[in-house]
Amino acid sequence: MPTVAALGTSFNLPNYHGRVHPLTPSDTPFTTALMGQSGGGEVDPARTFEWQTTDLRDAAQNTVVDGDRVGTGEHRSRSNVFNVLQTHREDVDVAYERLSAIGQFDGRNIAGGNPIVNEEAFQITQMWKQIKRDIEFSLINGTYNLPTTNAAASKTRGLIAAVTTNVFGNTGTPRDLTTGLLLDAMQSAWDNGGLQESAMGLVMVNSRQKRWLTSVYITGQNLEPESRSVGGANVQVIETDFGPLGVMLNRYVPQDVVVITSLDQCKLHFRNVPGKGVMFAEPVAKAGASNATQLYTSVGLEYGNEASHAVISDLAAGNPA
Repeated sequence: MPTVAALGTSFNLPNYHGRVHPLTPSDTPFTTALMGQSGGGEVDPARTFEWQTTDLRDAAQNTVVDGDRVGTGEHRSRSNVFNVLQTHREDVDVAYERLSAIGQFDGRNIAGGNPIVNEEAFQITQMWKQIKRDIEFSLINGTYNLPTTNAAASKTRGLIAAVTTNVFGNTGTPRDLTTGLLLDAMQSAWDNGGLQESAMGLVMVNSRQKRWLTSVYITGQNLEPESRSVGGANVQVIETDFGPLGVMLNRYVPQDVVVITSLDQCKLHFRNVPGKGVMFAEPVAKAGASNATQLYTSVGLEYGNEASHAVISDLAAGNPA
């Protein structure tokens, strides 16, 4: 369906009979899981937000002679990591005539009613779905931008761009996913402190790699598929050397990429607008005989220790055998 980038009228937003069947999927499992597992997220009073990381020294057989007194104290420093809130704003503007014309139909002249009796409410609902899809895409694929003036928009750093330690890609040649490659990425994330809470460990894939995972870890082992809820999002569970991990089918992960994530490291951040909240729709000034509404939210991703996640890229995009 074409986008109507204009005032909504009875000519460009026609009515039809019967139930409305969406053509575009609106599922956003990563956002849903984050909203569920972290209490909805954290509110920030500034454009950027940060968190801290710290570590421990390598384990060793450190011993002292009985009665010895430690001379110089030992301490662990901390480092900061930061990201930026990204604003999502959309507009809906429906003419009075269009709001009134619920009985004017295009298409076939048949019996039956119009399920859309409030065009403004319908358009606002559709736009919220679009915003949530954009948020999901950005949390996974976003590229970071912190502007120095108001002439450019802030862009949050997504999970794929955030991972710099456990990156398995840049081969230059598409290759099939293998158990060895997948386990190498899982091991690298585990060795660096990830996948410690098995209920929060996820493998996020699009449809191509999901078929491979099911073939290898479920069908190939004659196992009954198991599932669990992670923050309200349903995921399939596979048994690996690093514990039972959830497989999140996510249409916003590129087909040639697998993302291994420790969900417990991740959190959403929002901007609170005084008197309005973190996600709202409000009427805007009229410029004619119409109802104009703006939808607003500002969201960013805290991904914790980037080394607790892993990314495999440069995978073959065709369907597996």
